[in-house]
Amino acid sequence: MVSRTRERVSDPAGGADVAVLEFRQMFQEGRSFSGHERNCAFLNVAANGQTQRFADVSHLTGFDFPDDGRAIALVDWDHDGDVDLWVGNRSAPRLRFLRNDHPATKQSLMLRLQGNGTSVPRDAIGARVAVVTAGGGPPQVKTLRAGEGFLAQSSKWLHFGIAADAEVERVVVRWPDGSESTYTDLNRGGRYRLVQGESGIESAAPSGARRVNLVAAEPIALPASSRARVPSLARLRVPPLAYLERPQSGRRIVRFGKGQAVLLNLWASSCQPCVRELNEFRERHAEIQAAGIEVLALTVEAIRKDPEEIAAAKSFLASHEFPFATGYADWNLIFLLQSLHNSLVPSGRSLPAPSSFLIDGQGRLLMMYKGPVGVDQVIADLDLAESSAEVRYAEMFSFGGQVFDNPLSRQQIAKAEEKAFIDFGMNLAVAGRARSAMAQYEDVLSVNPENATAHLTLGNLLAAEKEFAAARQHYDRAIEIAPEFDEAHFRVGVLHLLEDRLEDAIPHIERAIEMNGSHIRARLTLATIFEKLSRTEDAVREFERILKLQPDEDRARLALDRLRKQ
Repeated sequence: MVSRTRERVSDPAGGADVAVLEFRQMFQEGRSFSGHERNCAFLNVAANGQTQRFADVSHLTGFDFPDDGRAIALVDWDHDGDVDLWVGNRSAPRLRFLRNDHPATKQSLMLRLQGNGTSVPRDAIGARVAVVTAGGGPPQVKTLRAGEGFLAQSSKWLHFGIAADAEVERVVVRWPDGSESTYTDLNRGGRYRLVQGESGIESAAPSGARRVNLVAAEPIALPASSRARVPSLARLRVPPLAYLERPQSGRRIVRFGKGQAVLLNLWASSCQPCVRELNEFRERHAEIQAAGIEVLALTVEAIRKDPEEIAAAKSFLASHEFPFATGYADWNLIFLLQSLHNSLVPSGRSLPAPSSFLIDGQGRLLMMYKGPVGVDQVIADLDLAESSAEVRYAEMFSFGGQVFDNPLSRQQIAKAEEKAFIDFGMNLAVAGRARSAMAQYEDVLSVNPENATAHLTLGNLLAAEKEFAAARQHYDRAIEIAPEFDEAHFRVGVLHLLEDRLEDAIPHIERAIEMNGSHIRARLTLATIFEKLSRTEDAVREFERILKLQPDEDRARLALDRLRKQ
């Protein structure tokens, strides 16, 4: 059964868009759809002829992990005649392999079906198989399915358990076209391929050793902790940050990437873990310096400009002679650090105190620590500065397991890198840090030069800085990658408009509208150009089209009223 969230009354005007946004927020905050749904296992303990009775053996079988389960696929992975399981979860670990090491051998029958390729597809999905054993008793019946439960598909090899004292009498296959085939001479412990229309059976040996070497690990539940070590999968460039040396003093700019790593620490004097952490930094400052790390410790007690909090911070600093730089963070700095956090952790939760950011000598984020961190951990993590994305990806998980190096996994890692760059770049753009935002999108293109959206956004940022020639290059590249990218065509037209080349803008904007007829901004821009060129009839026609598409578009209505009065 698939779980669902509790129904709620939503604003009818919001409709599906509101529901999608709420779902996305819930997912990003790490909440479950309807609670932590552990996987369950039930054993049929009914004797022959009795009503089915099941016992919950979830714990005995090892199924009862503290996971939020979603999918189970059945397969004889190690070709030993019993069924193993792949389990998928919404929460980490996203994938578990449960190997069945049942001591009995040759107590199963494995069948692979093949349709005739005309009236029945070759994969024979929908075929129904009944296995009859000698000595009576009800047959075992299974249907070959294309999907198995929720978000999973099991192996197309059908597995039937055969008692040690039983023999297979016959197998009856009812094919999806309604025809039936009966097969005999199948032995317990055998693997057979059954082909529709052929009376004979074909013994099928296992395909050999798996290419993926799975290493057994002891499943352990991680204890609850207020600490989190968060490696940065994407090498995010940290922009220059401003902080206050004293509460009322001017800002001081710290620039990263000068060859020296920096541990940027946020603390509060009222936070005892913060105090213990700062004391360790002071006591082991020589080791930290020898490792090539500078510490910059900034209190968060000046953010709200509360006199008592500021006084507490000043008193604390006066009574502690720290050998490293200290200062006061403001809202702008916290916003940027929170944006860094949100680019790595989609929950969007506020940074705790203490929090620290390890920035390598190239000015790129290497590690984020939520809660206190020890000096040994910081120094060890600096070794990851030159590591590959695959190594950084493996470091992201706080539990054991394997990362499979294959084209699909590398593609997913690259996508995760791109997303982190894009998310941070968007936040920098919102903060008015255009140049720093551009650097993030340049990094996106270093990971994936074919990202048309990154070219478009970089072009937009350059256009806002009036660097029209460079912007045009990125727009053209976006169109080259995605010729039907309506927004890129529209932006080329806007560039011509910004350069006061109205006639040149028209074909590009018309091309965007041709690709996306509901592109309201493009239509408004085109109508405005027509009005400026005194092409009144064309302007009126375009404004009328806008109102048909979007009746509450006030700009089009006001313009139309103005033109009709002329």
